[in-house]
Amino acid sequence: MFRKCGACFVGCLFFIFLTVVSLVSLVWIDENLFHQINNVCFHGGTLFVLTPEGVGKTDSNGFSMASLPAFIQNKNLHNLGFLSDSVFFVDSKGWGFVQSNGQIQEMRDSPVIVEKIIKGREESLWLCGPASTTILTVDSKKGVFISNAGNLPSGTLSIGFVKDQVWFGTLSGLFGKINSGWKKYGLPEGLCDGSVEFMVPTASRMWVLVPPFHFYNSAGPPGLYKFEMEAGRFSYQSLPKELSGKVVLHAVDFEPFGIAMILAVDNGAREGNDFAFFSPDTGKGSIEERIPFPCRYLVSDGENLYGWHPNNRKIAHWEPNFKKWGLFDFDSVPQLKESYRLRIYKTFVNLCLAWGLVFIFLYVWRLAMLKQKRSKAPLP
Repeated sequence: MFRKCGACFVGCLFFIFLTVVSLVSLVWIDENLFHQINNVCFHGGTLFVLTPEGVGKTDSNGFSMASLPAFIQNKNLHNLGFLSDSVFFVDSKGWGFVQSNGQIQEMRDSPVIVEKIIKGREESLWLCGPASTTILTVDSKKGVFISNAGNLPSGTLSIGFVKDQVWFGTLSGLFGKINSGWKKYGLPEGLCDGSVEFMVPTASRMWVLVPPFHFYNSAGPPGLYKFEMEAGRFSYQSLPKELSGKVVLHAVDFEPFGIAMILAVDNGAREGNDFAFFSPDTGKGSIEERIPFPCRYLVSDGENLYGWHPNNRKIAHWEPNFKKWGLFDFDSVPQLKESYRLRIYKTFVNLCLAWGLVFIFLYVWRLAMLKQKRSKAPLP
């Protein structure tokens, strides 16, 4: 009898331990996911914010959750690409799904795991990944088809257009489309360590950003490099005295103000609050109001500028007329709060059901023990 009670006691302790660990683990993981941004992208004046909870969008009407096809709703989306009548979705595994004319097509024949998307000429999207680069085209008669972009090296990190010419930043340098082939520019042409992680294409120039936390050698320091297209060489752009003592973490073109930059003091920093504009024409810079929270990336559609960080569910919006940052906190969105509370409620209900089964088991076991005890009792 003592052994059976001991086994029951150990079993109860195990259930208690499992319940506590499951509850803490589930709440902790969901909380992290709830405060995470996978990506931010523009389309037609609308800012799309991709999160594990779904896709939010902000436009002139404010914030709302984007309506997604049923097949996509449960996907953890990391990127979007838009054509006139089609949308290309990329999930957390880098796999693609095309919605065209109301139909969803999974791109299982795509040889590329997609990390970067940019719109090309006509109805095409350039899909870049660590292994290869392909071009997705939607034709009203032929449907959706994929073609190889050509003999590009693996490890595409960035892509951009300057004067209708496509450029690729890769682990081994910058590649430009020349006629039907590709020309490589890198370490021999004066680029820091040869890799191009971020490109800042402007109307007439290509700027290359080598972050401070990136490995570099004696060819040059990290920072902003100007690519002289006619000469085919890179030249390091020293920051003006207005920005002295700072390092560039991320940059985008934001005309007519110039190149918008996130700055930091620490050479190994991966995020920063300092914000500035740099004018390629005058070579001057200006420190602006600090971003309200540490950011890692900037994104712009030419008219709007936003700062964001993957692990902070806030979006900072630059207001040019006031030269100030506005802040949008996703934790203040009612439907997202309800979604989070509903998840906790479901967890609580599931745990109550689990413990209900445990108590039923104990009750049945107790009845069985009493019945066994009575059966062994001597008859009067």
